[in-house]
Amino acid sequence: MEDVYRLPISWKKLEADSIKLVEEIKKKGPWPDTFVPIIRGGGMSFTVLTGIIERMGFEPKYCSLTAKSYKGCVQQKGIELYGMEDLAIFLKKERCRIATTVDEVRDTGRTGHLPRYILKNGIYRKDAIEKEKIEGIGKSIYHFSIKLPAGNSYIAKIPLAGDIEPQDLELLEAVLYPKPDENLTGYDPDFSVEPYYRDSQNRRVWLVFEHEKEWDELF
Repeated sequence: MEDVYRLPISWKKLEADSIKLVEEIKKKGPWPDTFVPIIRGGGMSFTVLTGIIERMGFEPKYCSLTAKSYKGCVQQKGIELYGMEDLAIFLKKERCRIATTVDEVRDTGRTGHLPRYILKNGIYRKDAIEKEKIEGIGKSIYHFSIKLPAGNSYIAKIPLAGDIEPQDLELLEAVLYPKPDENLTGYDPDFSVEPYYRDSQNRRVWLVFEHEKEWDELF
């Protein structure tokens, strides 16, 4: 297992940096029609963001995604993405032209890259390299090989009942804490607050939020 060092992030810091992220989006622009929190990490920061945005006089539209790419502290070779069909329908119904994903941490960047790739290129079941049938819900999980701009690729596992067509919109990426040393995408997030790097022993940082603490760390 890869050696990591744990770095705690307090609620106070999470709230303060979420305010900075909103200010960064407002300053750099463009302001999105819709926010796309990526659960679970982005769900916590987006809860804070929502309150800030409402106090600014905006009523944010949002539709969330769920992404899984870790088992404990170990990053898996592929990424599972849930809710992509619902997001595509929502964005089309709302006639969205600019959307922004929100996440707490960006490691390799695959989580932010995948929805951007799908909305730009579409995703078609005939292109899947593998298919897992899910009994009773009318969907199967399709496995796709997704190529990153930097040239490498990863496996995406996506539940689909149909194909997702490309959409004419811009999907931007907002992240509180990117890790430039781990980035595989070849590009940086559009909005960010504070980058974290490997330490002098080349250990990857593992940010520990209050809601992720081990039981014995709570007392």
